[in-house]
Amino acid sequence: MKRTTTTRRARLLGPVLFVVAGLLGVAAAFWNWTPSPTPGGLGAAGAPFTLIDVNGVAFESRALHGRPQAIFFGYTHCPDVCPTALLDISQALKTIGAAGDELAVIFISVDPGRDTPDVMKRYVEAVDPRIIGLTGPEADIARVAGSFRVFYRQLPGEGGAYAVDHSAVTYLIGRDGRLVNGLMPGDPQEAIVAKLRKLLAQAGPARGS
Repeated sequence: MKRTTTTRRARLLGPVLFVVAGLLGVAAAFWNWTPSPTPGGLGAAGAPFTLIDVNGVAFESRALHGRPQAIFFGYTHCPDVCPTALLDISQALKTIGAAGDELAVIFISVDPGRDTPDVMKRYVEAVDPRIIGLTGPEADIARVAGSFRVFYRQLPGEGGAYAVDHSAVTYLIGRDGRLVNGLMPGDPQEAIVAKLRKLLAQAGPARGS
């Protein structure tokens, strides 16, 4: 009887511990960010990168220069956090209206083994066609994620299946390429809309910069 109770508790605690670990990873990813403070934001966000878009074409981050950005790292097989984050942004953009079209929403896969360009294309088109889906070789993904201090790791399951534990912050980048704010899991829709409105209202880089 004692062994049965212990086993039952372990089964119940397993999912709880997984969620707690994920939330701790999220918090660490955002609050351990330590760029140099600047008048335009919290500091330079990430590093220049080249990945592959949903059409199998090279996509360079410099193409985003001058545009406000919302960058999220996730994967298409994610059961809850990823679709929720992207749908929340999509809904916020609908609320904001035409002004929201200027925002570049970037979804970078941390599961390039399964997230081919075709898979990413079907996924982002189902969520919101405005989303720019990016994938690429594992080494390139790791480099980009590292520059944003994004945590991710594979969690093996049964029969060769696996999930990916990952940070779930959406990085809000200003027109000058600097980190301005972040969307956190659980942010209410009103807060998401307010943060995006503020991001969109910011002035761009000085002429000639």
